[in-house]
Amino acid sequence: MTPEQDDDGELDVRPLQPDDVDFLRGLARDPRVVRYVGDGRPWSEPQLQERVREALPCSAVRWFVPRDRAGNRVGLLSLRQRAPGRVEVGYWVAPDHWGRGHAGRLLRRGVEVCRGEGVTTVVARVLPGNAASHRVLLRGGFVEAEHQDDPELVLYEHQL
Repeated sequence: MTPEQDDDGELDVRPLQPDDVDFLRGLARDPRVVRYVGDGRPWSEPQLQERVREALPCSAVRWFVPRDRAGNRVGLLSLRQRAPGRVEVGYWVAPDHWGRGHAGRLLRRGVEVCRGEGVTTVVARVLPGNAASHRVLLRGGFVEAEHQDDPELVLYEHQL
């Protein structure tokens, strides 16, 4: 995949590269960023390394690291195939870049990638207390799913 601009040209979204790992390490260790991810605790080095290994080879899990116009890394976009035609999208935004609309841009870019690959359903799972992410998903055309697969998370779906 070649570098791609998002729909308003604010972000250049590229596949994860080995030199992105230090940036991701900072995000994964920041309690503000991981507050609503998994158990809410910062990731250990082995956790980070395992997830990076999983994402680098272009498998069912793909990570993208967006950069702003100045070339600064601003977060992470994750696409994980859950079933044929069904992909889960996730996103992190570095705290220095909060409040600039980047989460919505990342979500749109993830949906665009999925649409281009023939995916029929994009899903996102969010902890109930993550109000900002709930708003991003609703603005992005996602709806709360009728069937919730995990009682601790809210499942959103977007049909393509």
